[in-house]
Amino acid sequence: MNFPAVSWPRLFACCAALLLGGMLASCSTSPKPKPKDLGPVANLEAKVRWQTNVGASNSAQILSVVNGRVALANDKGEVQVLDVATGQPVWKFDARNRIDSGVGFDGIRAAVVTQNNQLMVIHGGQLVWQVRLPARSFTPPLLAGGRVFLLLADRSVMALDGESGGLIWHLREDTDPLVLQQPGLLTHRNNKLLVGQSARLLRIDPQNGSVDFQSTLAVSRGLNDLERLIDLITPASLTPERLCVVAFQTQLSCVNPNTGSLMWSRATSSTVGISADNTGLANVQENGVVRLWNISSNQMTWDTEVLKFRSLRTPVLTPKQVLVADETATLYALDRKDGQLLGRLATGLGPLSAEPLHIPQGLLLMGRNGQIRLYEGL
Repeated sequence: MNFPAVSWPRLFACCAALLLGGMLASCSTSPKPKPKDLGPVANLEAKVRWQTNVGASNSAQILSVVNGRVALANDKGEVQVLDVATGQPVWKFDARNRIDSGVGFDGIRAAVVTQNNQLMVIHGGQLVWQVRLPARSFTPPLLAGGRVFLLLADRSVMALDGESGGLIWHLREDTDPLVLQQPGLLTHRNNKLLVGQSARLLRIDPQNGSVDFQSTLAVSRGLNDLERLIDLITPASLTPERLCVVAFQTQLSCVNPNTGSLMWSRATSSTVGISADNTGLANVQENGVVRLWNISSNQMTWDTEVLKFRSLRTPVLTPKQVLVADETATLYALDRKDGQLLGRLATGLGPLSAEPLHIPQGLLLMGRNGQIRLYEGL
């Protein structure tokens, strides 16, 4: 099944995003500042519950656990589902093409988009159906309500029938054609889709693709096309009353997901997602400053420069700690009360291909070398 090809101007713009997406961090000619030596730091006590190798992966992935299982992909195009209690494989499928989107997973079926724009839906290690899309995607497909929803690299949103792959609707909006080569916001709550298109939050009716509202969460301050990229990025935090999300290098905002009303907003230079619970929200600045916010009063609880210039990933907020991994996959624990450094753990995983994920069984970490581990005791 084929859809009409994306227009050439949009296609070239998307290709430009692919080529330039990795240059955002190197736009300045200034040398990268070196982090300060931390001196003696206690070792975190953590036990490896299980570890396995799923194959090297350099594409950004968003791990999610559904029904006790986690789905992921490697650079060879192999899609795997693991049991998070044991790390044992449940099933495996070879897409035979590199996967840029990461894996969408509902606990039963998985969906991926390959580099050649093929959307594949998989069940039990078997291909259910596939269709060719009009553009690439860097965001995991969303499987919900018997449908597959997609946020494409041209920023359009699609809904397909989960059983046949038939097109139900395709929402196209006039937006800046350049897009970040990392997962964007695509989620759902109360039978509505919540989607990021550049710095706009759209609530969409999943039945027909009509837009209930759209809210602008950030305004670009850049001087060129790359600096003007302000897409809403993941991980985000979503509850029935609140959606908190980062607009790339621009703004941290919390909004009412039912009305689009802005609850609070703060400037940020963050290039990664956030972690939040009922009372707090943790995010990191591009320079490595870690901040904890009171999610209700929008006041900063603390910020710390102890990990400055360490290229931090998305933080993980726990009841007593803020866990943060750096570019070498060294894991640091900060005291939730005051931001003091409690300890660190050298995992040896090297650069991470997925943001750390905290689940009831422990902390999941996945390196670009294909090693995935579940740590207990953190």
